[in-house]
Amino acid sequence: YTVGSKLRFDKTPKGKKHKPGRGPLKWNERRILAAENASALPDGTITFAKALQAEGYRTGFFGKWGLDQKGDNAPEQKGFDVSVPMPSYVSHWITPDGKKKQTDLTKPHKYLSDHLADRAVQFIETNRDKPFLLFYPDYLVHVPLQAKQETIDKYRAKTPVGGHRNPAYAAMIEHLDTSCGRILDTLDELGLTDNTLVVF
Repeated sequence: YTVGSKLRFDKTPKGKKHKPGRGPLKWNERRILAAENASALPDGTITFAKALQAEGYRTGFFGKWGLDQKGDNAPEQKGFDVSVPMPSYVSHWITPDGKKKQTDLTKPHKYLSDHLADRAVQFIETNRDKPFLLFYPDYLVHVPLQAKQETIDKYRAKTPVGGHRNPAYAAMIEHLDTSCGRILDTLDELGLTDNTLVVF
């Protein structure tokens, strides 16, 4: 689903120039082609969320949907009682209310992964006394490589090891670890760990 057609890399990105022989390959020059694909689940698809919803679970989705989010294709139509529709991943920074991407960091902003973890924790706390499904596909790690500056600085100060030398990428992995840790800590704090299946 939605990896794009076999033509997706044939055009030079707007505003970019490529040296001869170093530009994007045409579809028939690449060794691997994207399969024909779609941007929405077929009508009547029973998702795991719908299956659990039918058994009385409260279902929540927080993160990257990766499919068409409009009308019948929205997460709410595919079995999720609660969902947080997110702005484009063109930026990992959003407005504090979580409704728009924010690329100007001189204005109020919030890290997207923090926002998603906040909402996931809130969902668990609200539904602690009933069966629930939390689906948490964080945007980390996904381009663009953006992280909190203090975390980037922490990894920039380290000596690269084994070819790993991108402090922003390392910082994003730490942020993902922190967000997932918050969810696991919430299960512990609410006494739900022994009665919850966690799949990573």
